[in-house]
Formats: sequence, C-alpha cells, structure tokens
Amino acid sequence: MGTLLIGAVFVGVVLLAVWGLRRVVREAAPALAEVPGGGWTVGAVLGLLSLAGWAGGNRLTGRGQGVCWSVAVGVPIAVILALPGRNCRSDAGTCAYIPGTGGVAVAYGVTVAMAGGLWYLGRRSRAGRR
Repeated sequence: MGTLLIGAVFVGVVLLAVWGLRRVVREAAPALAEVPGGGWTVGAVLGLLSLAGWAGGNRLTGRGQGVCWSVAVGVPIAVILALPGRNCRSDAGTCAYIPGTGGVAVAYGVTVAMAGGLWYLGRRSRAGRR
C-alpha cells in the first residue's frame, strides 16, 4: 500500500512538472522568431548544447554529471514541448502554432544527428589508430 501511494505521488509530481515546464516553454517560445536567423539558429544552438551536455555527462562525475545530463535530456524535452499539442481543442493556448518552433525542431534534429555522427566517426578513427 505504501509503495502504491509513493508511486502515485511520484507520478503526480512528474505530471505537474511537465505541465509547468510546458507552460514556461510555450510562453518563452515566441521570442525565437526575434533571434537573428530565427528558429533555425536556435535549433542548431540547442542541438550543440544538448550534445555538450551529453559529452559532459559521460566525462564528469558527481554534481557536474547530474547538471550535464539534465541539460542533455531537458533540451530535447523543451523542444518537443514547444510544438503544438496533437490531441486538443484548437482554441486552447497549448494547441496554437508558435512561429519558428518547427524550424527549431528540424534544426535541432539535424544538428544532433550530424554533429553526433561526426563525433562518433572521429572517436572511432582515433580508436583505430591506437
């Protein structure tokens, strides 16, 4: 019984955190259109930030590792939460399309795929030379 109660509280806290994060991201996302280069630049920078968090999470220990992994996981979650909702009323604020968020998502994905692939190939070639 106690485990079930703890699990229910944990799920409630996670859902509340996601709801709050979604609200913050959706309110901050319109500023993306005003950045030089628009959403494409923001997506590329967020992709590099996510990769840097991943690399730091693999190299550091302790609190630094936790911060880096939070960045590596939090950035893609924020990118996804900025996109319009899929199954909701069209008049709801969470369903409205925010200009630039599509470009952010595409640029983020391309940056992570290309930069991550280049990092992997570089690491593999260095290991092959040893």
